[in-house]
Amino acid sequence: MTMQQSWKRLCASLLAVMPDLLAVFILTIVSWNFTSGIAQVLDINLMGDESYYLGLGVSLKANGPPSPAWAPLYAIWYFLLSLLEPDRIKLYYLNYKILTYLPAFFMYLLLRVHRVRPIVGLCAACIMVVCRGNYQTSPKVSHFVLSILLGGLTIGSILTHASLVFGIFSLAGLLASYARPEYFLTFIACAIIACAVMFRRKPESNRVYLMLLVVAAVALSLFLTLGFPLGSESARSRSFLAFKQHISLHLVNWTHSESDPWSEMDEIVRKHLGDSNSAAECALRNPQLIARHVVANILSMPGKAIGLLGCPSRRFGEHLRFSRIAGAYWLFMIAFVIFIAKNAALQTIKANWLASWKTLSGIVIFAVPPLIASTLIWPRDHYLMLSVALLFAALLIVLRKCELPLERGKSFLMLLVGVFFIFQTPILSIPSDELYYKRSIEFLDSLKVRQKARLMAAEYFAFYLSTNWSRVPLGD
Repeated sequence: MTMQQSWKRLCASLLAVMPDLLAVFILTIVSWNFTSGIAQVLDINLMGDESYYLGLGVSLKANGPPSPAWAPLYAIWYFLLSLLEPDRIKLYYLNYKILTYLPAFFMYLLLRVHRVRPIVGLCAACIMVVCRGNYQTSPKVSHFVLSILLGGLTIGSILTHASLVFGIFSLAGLLASYARPEYFLTFIACAIIACAVMFRRKPESNRVYLMLLVVAAVALSLFLTLGFPLGSESARSRSFLAFKQHISLHLVNWTHSESDPWSEMDEIVRKHLGDSNSAAECALRNPQLIARHVVANILSMPGKAIGLLGCPSRRFGEHLRFSRIAGAYWLFMIAFVIFIAKNAALQTIKANWLASWKTLSGIVIFAVPPLIASTLIWPRDHYLMLSVALLFAALLIVLRKCELPLERGKSFLMLLVGVFFIFQTPILSIPSDELYYKRSIEFLDSLKVRQKARLMAAEYFAFYLSTNWSRVPLGD
């Protein structure tokens, strides 16, 4: 090959990836613009799980990883981030910024691997950034899990042999289960499929066997170091606690009670379900109540799910330098749906499904656990967002050949999309006056306390302070 031919091939390769580089650049700018000022308007949630996860991460070196039920992989993630940002207040916001961006980035990669047009991938990724289900959903552990799942689907989609594809999916499910234990079920399902495919259609290359052996070795090492995520006493007690909390919430709403569904949960649940120790016991004691709880969750699920992607983030609107054009987001969503579905045909959809059946099957398997949790516990945003984002990706993959062809002006149109979403994201100018927890932490830190100090465990102040601060259990 001559120098001229090599140069032409290099130029052709660069031109081929230019739309993707431009899309990733635009997506990065939109995400940065969306999150750059959150430390000025978003308070630290001391009462929530996110602060507890951060505390587990920053103390990982001293205390080791938490039990499998308490997201040890997410704790390791926080620990690694803390090496880059030791200041724990800044660490809290850094994690928010990264996990606002990562799911959208992996969404774009997955769509492009399946030859979805760059403009469609960019629109979908930007929707992921600015939608209500992203920034306004907490704790962020679900976004961490979503990044793992989308990354696993992307890697699996590059491979060809079905046993190896589902082997990668099983590993992604296992990694996700160390942040959300219910994904251990997806690990088992994908592992069974991988083994079944391998025995039915043996790989022609020994390299497939070697890669499956590596996947098995990684899974075994995770079991030995972090334990089994599902089935432990702590996992069962945590899931049952969430179940009781939301049964209590339903009972308070249905009976118009003035009781607090959170602090008085045990008394409320005991009154209707006795001293039950599991969801199965609750169903046996009062099947009508549990059936009503499940039906109520199912009926509320579609509207909440649509709102996660269909509505833009509206939090902190009073701190925007530029106000949004009324209804612009919904007009964009309508245009986007028309764009991708205008030429939809059953034959084309069927062909797309057959071409991408492995990935689409993996998406369906990954979407099931959060749907089960939403049905049995409550359709909370951080459950539903996992299913909604995955099914959104599946829809775009199935309709990838139905969208309008664009031969010219693709880069210009992508820039217009970027400009639109920049104006859909907050450009902050007025700091909030309600950052009570953040300012309290900063005040305690400014005291420069040298001796041992103790704080009540009900709130997680100590996780954000120096190591001489410790937490006092509520019973002491």
